[in-house]
Amino acid sequence: MKRLLALFCVLLLLGGCSLLPPLPTPGSSPEPSEEPELPPQPGLRSVEVVPIPDDGKFTLRYSPEDSLNPFSCLTETNRILCPLLYETLLGVSPEFQPESGLCTSCVSEDGGQSFRLTLREGACFSDGSPISAWDAAYSLNRAREDTSFYAGRLGSIREVSVSGEGLLVTLSSPNPSFPLRLDIPVVREGTAYRNIPTGSGPYRGRGGDGLPPAQRLGPHGCLPAL
Repeated sequence: MKRLLALFCVLLLLGGCSLLPPLPTPGSSPEPSEEPELPPQPGLRSVEVVPIPDDGKFTLRYSPEDSLNPFSCLTETNRILCPLLYETLLGVSPEFQPESGLCTSCVSEDGGQSFRLTLREGACFSDGSPISAWDAAYSLNRAREDTSFYAGRLGSIREVSVSGEGLLVTLSSPNPSFPLRLDIPVVREGTAYRNIPTGSGPYRGRGGDGLPPAQRLGPHGCLPAL
């Protein structure tokens, strides 16, 4: 009886071993496994990839099917280009702290329910016209609209008003960290609905609403680069 039981255990172990996959022999490579094809991600707009010419120029991709309007462009390709054309009210540092942009200071008032922003002196748009507090207020109000890319982050704003040479932004409730949301592009008043608004950044597009070659301007749009 004990011999039969031992023989049964040996047969069981051998049968179990046959279920294991064979080990690869030395020098052989395992057969590649087929990866499942991922479904397309919803909400992303497909863009035709245009080959970049090998002409010795530094070239960035651009989607001619979309605009270069920072408030309404839909493709990530064009949105990456917007900071070259439009400077923002404030920036965000690598340490996730507010830093100056077109505004050199942002002072909190009323326990973080209001913020007073001071514009940089001498800043210009790409057409050479000076940037005023009215342009900044116009841009921030456009960014608050429901059709804007920035609408979600600015929903707590109750009022934007011009105060001297700067802005006074009043919230519906205190939020001391709100300046981190003010990396909002500034465009010239009256141009926010164009395909390429008049911008405040270091570059400007040329060629109307078509594919625009970039022209280097300089800090805050005023001084041409040498």
